[in-house]
Amino acid sequence: MESKSVLTKQETIKEQGRFLRGDLSEDLKSSKNKVTNNSSELLKFHGIYQGIDRDSVQKKSEGSSEKKWEFMARLRLPAGRMKAQQLLSLFPLVDRYGNGTIRATTRESIQFHGIAKGNLKKHIQNINDVLLSTMGACGDVVRNVMAPPAPLKDSRYEKIIEDALTLSHHFYPKTNAYHEIWHDGEEITRSEFEPLYGKSYLPRKFKMAIALPEDNSVDVLTNDCAIVALFKGQELMGYNLAIGGGMGMSHNNPHTYPRLASPFIFVRPDDLISAVEGIVKIHRDYGDRTNRKHARLKYLVEEKGTEWIREKFKEFYKGVFFDYWSHPPFEIPDHTGFHPEGDGLWYFGLPLASGRIFSSIKSAIEEILKTFGSDIIFTPDQNIIFCHLKKEDRQDLLNILKKWGVKTPDQLSSLDKKFMTCVSLPSCGKALAEAERVRGQLLEKVEEKWEQYFTKDKKLSLRLVGCPNGCARPYAAEIGLVGRLPGVYSLYIGGNWEGTRLNSKIFDQVPFAEIPEVLDELFRVYSKNLRPSEFFGDFCFRWGESPLKNSILKRFPKLL
Repeated sequence: MESKSVLTKQETIKEQGRFLRGDLSEDLKSSKNKVTNNSSELLKFHGIYQGIDRDSVQKKSEGSSEKKWEFMARLRLPAGRMKAQQLLSLFPLVDRYGNGTIRATTRESIQFHGIAKGNLKKHIQNINDVLLSTMGACGDVVRNVMAPPAPLKDSRYEKIIEDALTLSHHFYPKTNAYHEIWHDGEEITRSEFEPLYGKSYLPRKFKMAIALPEDNSVDVLTNDCAIVALFKGQELMGYNLAIGGGMGMSHNNPHTYPRLASPFIFVRPDDLISAVEGIVKIHRDYGDRTNRKHARLKYLVEEKGTEWIREKFKEFYKGVFFDYWSHPPFEIPDHTGFHPEGDGLWYFGLPLASGRIFSSIKSAIEEILKTFGSDIIFTPDQNIIFCHLKKEDRQDLLNILKKWGVKTPDQLSSLDKKFMTCVSLPSCGKALAEAERVRGQLLEKVEEKWEQYFTKDKKLSLRLVGCPNGCARPYAAEIGLVGRLPGVYSLYIGGNWEGTRLNSKIFDQVPFAEIPEVLDELFRVYSKNLRPSEFFGDFCFRWGESPLKNSILKRFPKLL
């Protein structure tokens, strides 16, 4: 007799959670410093993760303190847009309730760390008071919708920002649970339903982003649904939709892997929302609810193929669609520094190391916002943009940065401006190795090696993460370093600058201290054999894994 597959425990929690309520209200009122496991799962849909300060675990093992439970809250911030006064209103919360910092994410949002359970409700209420929300920033729903960050007065950019906001609103969960739990609203469950998600929501998270061929700042192909807007001049022709991208994987599990989205279909401008909804419904109805490591849309696309997906798509989408259109190659412009917006005003992109806002850089940002009242944008590479500056404001802004000792983009290498990391230790429960906390140490040594051969302005993308889940998109970079064990990383090379090719693992375990020397050997070979204008990742892909690996092994035979 054939055995039936068993749903994951998360599916049961969602099914019985009364549209994301569960026992959250009671758990938040209890005197315990954590919530139950069931409530912890439901909290994710509200944009909140429960975890522990991993440093406190080490101290506890040494007999000096108790394990410290804490919470992280993330905003749902479509296209990364925010008003100056909103961020100014949030700054006091980081000291009042959190660990004194805000962190810009790789999906154009921000998150707060170190919140105690007793402060969680007040923290969320303060966020909502400035017309922002954490709902749907995490959990098995459509996550934060990304778009290129440049605030240009250009109808193409303006249209895709509008699209990102429309998509975000369309896929926002409809449950009243958020209002009830965080604002003590009246519970009204009798007639409630989720027209798209149903009571079990999606099998796993669903990520989407929209890009232009000339601006793929969002790494669009790393998303479950990649939307590429195609224009003829300033006229929108429609959208290419690619499906099945995703970065997460597990070490030693070949059934999990990173993947870039596959070309799927082209739709006309008026059909974008209904077409994307059809793709989400495929994920909802055919995604694997028995194995969360196998539940992302990418596995369905890889194993069933796009033709199978297309047939299922016709069950949900009744409009007209066409074969995927060809389009120009993707480009990734540099949005740091000053750039004209197109109407006489300027924007300024300020790099944030690992997206962390604290101490002097927090003070500088605060003064800039109070002085100029700029709208702000958080970018896909963890930086911040100040919008709508007058020409005469430019020097004043630079003076503020100088006053607080904050480096300007022209003082940084191209590598520094694009070097992304995940949070990792001590905040993330999945972290196997350090990431954010060793960024500066690694950057200094890798820059030293790189600049022996090239200028600091020569482009190179390097991403460092503490585990294989890939939150900083390491598998789409020219160099990816993925936490394997404490102090040990897997090395991936051969992705490209434009984000259209995955890299490959060249060594499974490289000690942190040896990474600069290993990269130095790669840089040396590259410097002697590159073609004109050839990027490092393109060279590695052309030269081949085996010759590069053998060259490194001559210096580091223990890596074999």
